[in-house]
Amino acid sequence: MARSTGALEAATKMKKTDVSTPLDATLTCRQLATLTCRQLEAEIALRDQQIVGIAMRMNKVVANQLSAAKCAAPASPR
Repeated sequence: MARSTGALEAATKMKKTDVSTPLDATLTCRQLATLTCRQLEAEIALRDQQIVGIAMRMNKVVANQLSAAKCAAPASPR
């Protein structure tokens, strides 16, 4: 049980990471082996949230760049 607690603590620490953190904070094979199905599902959900957060930020950046480009473009004569 002590091993499971260690893996759970590692997973819990990962959940506290900022979404802007790259997805390189991975569990080791030994830690993964001690996780239950429910804990693995929670880990997958966390990664999904991180991916969605990154995609939303990228979308916002692209929208801002497009908006800035439209403002900077000269008005076309009609």
